[in-house]
Amino acid sequence: MKIVINLTNHTEIDLGIRAGIGEKVLFFPLIDSTNSFLKANAHLFPEGIVVWGDRQTSGRGRHSRKWESPEGKGLYFSILLKPTLSKNIPLLSLMTSLALKSGIEEYVGELSLPPQIIDIKWPNDLLISGKKIAGILIEGTSNDEKISLIVGIGLNITARPNDFSDEVGRNAGSLEQFYGGSWNRKQLLKHILLCFGSGYRGFDAREILNDYRQASRIWGRKCYVDTVEGRIIGICKDLSPQGELIVETSSGEKKIIAGTLHLEW
Repeated sequence: MKIVINLTNHTEIDLGIRAGIGEKVLFFPLIDSTNSFLKANAHLFPEGIVVWGDRQTSGRGRHSRKWESPEGKGLYFSILLKPTLSKNIPLLSLMTSLALKSGIEEYVGELSLPPQIIDIKWPNDLLISGKKIAGILIEGTSNDEKISLIVGIGLNITARPNDFSDEVGRNAGSLEQFYGGSWNRKQLLKHILLCFGSGYRGFDAREILNDYRQASRIWGRKCYVDTVEGRIIGICKDLSPQGELIVETSSGEKKIIAGTLHLEW
């Protein structure tokens, strides 16, 4: 595999995390994609390393969508995982959204800012008042029969709608927009990584499902889900033990493993 690491274009950041996720953080002022970087170089790094880009030129979201990354106005980072046991990726996705929500809320409490309701829209988008503030992309790669997972997170902190393209800006929100305040990105990242590390070490499917059911407010709401098989219309009912979305339709329950959920906010 081609090595793409360049030792001259990044710095190492110490967040004060002494073991596990986030003990080592590489910061790039400019990078094509933090996920792409770790996919190409996973064999060079230990589990738990974090790659943070101040700006991405080719950031990606779910379903091959572009993730726009205004310079200095968000957190765009990826976490490298090398699980010894098979992790249920849908549940890992749900766990990541819970950790991201918890990390934000912990830091908001530290800043004594007025609370806001952070919604989780299945599977892992974070929204406030219907505006998307964060997204998550999990990808896998293998080398010498060893599987690595890359958890990519994009979080809008101070970006405003005019920092994005018209299409993205219509639905985008940011933490500053809703909370106000002054944001220290390093401290916020530390809170998020500590929450993620805790969830990953104690990975418990039943707990993840229960916490997600309580944290998300999609249940009982009319929805439609665009999937590769077509559009499914109904009511968001529950999660399966595997993290699939269960939608009650006119012809019965449908379990959806992947798709784009649409709700009226």
